[in-house]
Amino acid sequence: LKQAMVLFDEALMNIKDQKGEMAIEQCAILCEIAEAYWRQNKHRESIDMLCDVWTVQESKYGADAPQLVPTYLLLGQAYTKLNEYSRATDHLIRAIRISREHKKENTKGFAEACVLLGGCFSHDHRTKEEIAAGMPGPDLLKAIDQLKLGQQKYEALFGRYCEEAISI
Repeated sequence: LKQAMVLFDEALMNIKDQKGEMAIEQCAILCEIAEAYWRQNKHRESIDMLCDVWTVQESKYGADAPQLVPTYLLLGQAYTKLNEYSRATDHLIRAIRISREHKKENTKGFAEACVLLGGCFSHDHRTKEEIAAGMPGPDLLKAIDQLKLGQQKYEALFGRYCEEAISI
C-alpha cells in the first residue's frame, strides 16, 4: 500500500504540474487516491483531495449532478471518521437528496449514505454554549429511522446487513 501511495503521489504531482489546474479526467484518479488515504486513516489528506475533486466536478456538472454523489459520500465518510458530524451530515444529506432526485436509491452508495447519516444523527454535536442555552440533543428516533432505511436498502441489494451500521 505504501508503494501504491508513492505512485499516487507522483501521479498527483504530474497532474498538477502539467495542467496547472485539474481537469475532470483526473477526478477519478484523485478519488482513488483519496480513498487510499482514507483506508490509511489519513482522513484530513483525503478530505483535502476530495475538496479539490468536488470543486472541479461542481464547476463541470453543477452542484446537484449525480456525478458528485460518490464524492459527497466519501467526504461524509471522512468527516465522520474525524468526528466532524455536522460537516459529514451536510455531505451525506446532499448525496441522499441527489440520489433520490435521480432515482438512484437502489445503490450501495445510497444505502451507505443512509447508514452513515443515521450514525451522524445519533451523535451529539452541540457546543457547550448550545447545551447551556438549552438546545435539544440529537433526535434518536430520526437516527434510528435513517439507520433502518439504510439497512433495508443494503439488505435488499446484498442480502446482508451493512457492516458499517453494525459498528455505529
